[in-house]
Amino acid sequence: ARIQQTYMQTKETTTMKTTTTIAAVGITLLAAAMSAAIAADIAQPAAAGQPNADAILKAMSDKLSNAQHFSFKATREIAAALAEAHVLPAKCDIEVTVQRPNNVFATSTSKDGERRLYFNGKDLTMFDGKNNMYSTVPMKSSLDGLPTQLAEKYGFVPPLADFVMSNPYKDMKFRAKTISYAGTEMAGNPPVDCHHLKLAGKLADAELWIGVNDSLPIKMTAKLKGGTRAGTDLNIEFTRWNLDAPVTDQTFVFTPPADSHRIPMVTSAEAQATKKSDHSTSKRKAIQKVTTL
Repeated sequence: ARIQQTYMQTKETTTMKTTTTIAAVGITLLAAAMSAAIAADIAQPAAAGQPNADAILKAMSDKLSNAQHFSFKATREIAAALAEAHVLPAKCDIEVTVQRPNNVFATSTSKDGERRLYFNGKDLTMFDGKNNMYSTVPMKSSLDGLPTQLAEKYGFVPPLADFVMSNPYKDMKFRAKTISYAGTEMAGNPPVDCHHLKLAGKLADAELWIGVNDSLPIKMTAKLKGGTRAGTDLNIEFTRWNLDAPVTDQTFVFTPPADSHRIPMVTSAEAQATKKSDHSTSKRKAIQKVTTL
């Protein structure tokens, strides 16, 4: 998720006012917007003797759905132009731990420092390790309901949300106009034999590599349609899947570090209202730092 800290200085005071706004992410960060743009519901029929793309996607979904407490790591990279336009780090490493039905803990490490997300079915906390600041808001929901609540109120989706839902297949199938099989390839780090699927959409196309032997996600890429950039706009590589990860209740509970500061989590509506009312030169010189899971 993206935490924007705005320090505003005026002639009347030199007091530093810190606010927090959170904006778009998704399958992770920009990936959510891309996966949302891949929208319809038809799987391409498999050619004779060819593996069925829809069945492979469902097998992956079932593997994740059946894991009651699991963890994984992922490296997310986005095109430099998009990173600059959306004020995101071009590369970050993400670690996610899940306990169904309502617990998730995620950390993101990039050039902007470490960011953490805690959710336990009751509260959501975002922590900025570099600046030692955090926001906590009430959030009663299951994992399946969390992305919708956050998107509607705060304008962002948790990191890699599609892969922690109780039924990833249902969500991805809804988003994909066509799902086709592109063969087997070596992918990942270290490389493993993978089924290569293509998911085409209205505004973006995605590709997903799923392990032949374990049905786990290994790699995902996406490219927005209509762009002139070479290469992909998004690249995610998954590693270290543990489908029986050790967890405790404390794994998903945030304990504020010493000398940390609690700041408000501003809604999307509040952020837009502030943006529209801010026209002064002095306020436009405010220092803005944006960090994202």
